[in-house]
Amino acid sequence: MGATPSRRVAALLLTVLCPTVGCLGVGVLTAGTQVFALASGFFQLGVNAVIVGVLVLLARCGSVRRFLAWALLLAIAMTVPAVGAGLRILLHTAILMVMWIVVVFLHVRVLTRTRWTRGAGRYLAWFLLPAAGLFAAGMVFAALFRPAETMPHLLFYARLAVLTGLGLASGFLLEDRLQALLRPAGGRT
Repeated sequence: MGATPSRRVAALLLTVLCPTVGCLGVGVLTAGTQVFALASGFFQLGVNAVIVGVLVLLARCGSVRRFLAWALLLAIAMTVPAVGAGLRILLHTAILMVMWIVVVFLHVRVLTRTRWTRGAGRYLAWFLLPAAGLFAAGMVFAALFRPAETMPHLLFYARLAVLTGLGLASGFLLEDRLQALLRPAGGRT
């Protein structure tokens, strides 16, 4: 017997909420209330977690073609409002959206097929892949927008990358634990 509709909805919501809670929790523990300040770079922790959660949900729920179509629409929806904020913000948003789409695609559609991402390796991958992607994006941003002050910018992105990776890994661990509670006895949702 399959899961009830309310369990399915709860499972879908957990896919977005858990990584968000993980990233915000890690952020509050290390950066305090800066994670809630729009002007702070650490505000990206919550925004990126929601984006990743939505992309993971899309990647799990359909074909590769459907995922890429929805991910492109999400990227456009996130990038279009940045047009009025200037070229720097527009490029920043576009680069991050492409990076998150690639990270989620690699994790959900490629790495889940490999043996080492079972068990604890799954959470290590949720730490390493987003952290590496975000730090690489930070290097591009430093080269494009802050060539005179590269080191402080790279240090910030290193910290943000580690916090994001830890937040996503802990968030998806939490999701797996909560999803297990939603499964009917003896079955999968």
